[in-house]
Amino acid sequence: MLHEAAARDAEMRKFIDRRIAELGVDINSQAQLVEMSGNAVLDTLGGIQHRLSVIAESGSAGTPINSGEQLDAVVSQSEAAAERILGAAEKMRAYLLQAAVMLGGTEADVLSEIAETEFSAICEACCFQDVTGQKVHGAVVEIGNIAESLDGLLKTMGGGAAKVAGGEGRPKSIGQDDIDALFG
Repeated sequence: MLHEAAARDAEMRKFIDRRIAELGVDINSQAQLVEMSGNAVLDTLGGIQHRLSVIAESGSAGTPINSGEQLDAVVSQSEAAAERILGAAEKMRAYLLQAAVMLGGTEADVLSEIAETEFSAICEACCFQDVTGQKVHGAVVEIGNIAESLDGLLKTMGGGAAKVAGGEGRPKSIGQDDIDALFG
């Protein structure tokens, strides 16, 4: 009976040892899968972070496409255009009001009313520029904040800076020739 118990005990130990070895192999393979998945997530997040940082950059001409700087330029150019439009509209309004004074009578009243109404309409239409500029600036700042958050997340996860091999995934730089070709 003691001999049978010892044999069963030995058999049970072999079974447990075999099972622990199998579980060790399973745990190791699962750990490798998790590590591979984690690296894929880090690479994906790194690529996203890189793209967002390129969009949000401002003032660095060394990047292949500097969307932040381009958006700032669009805002500045539309601001300058709105100022030119408003300046021309102000001159036209002044000329119409001078003509109204020369005409006198009801024609003067009608002409003055038209000058004021149309000038107000032009001013209202140009207000879009200021609102648009504020929204574009806010969007670029928010994209920069997201890029910084992703960078912090990557560092926390051990991914460090974004890894983009050979410029893959980078947007193509768009030049004036490309725009001219688009509009034929």
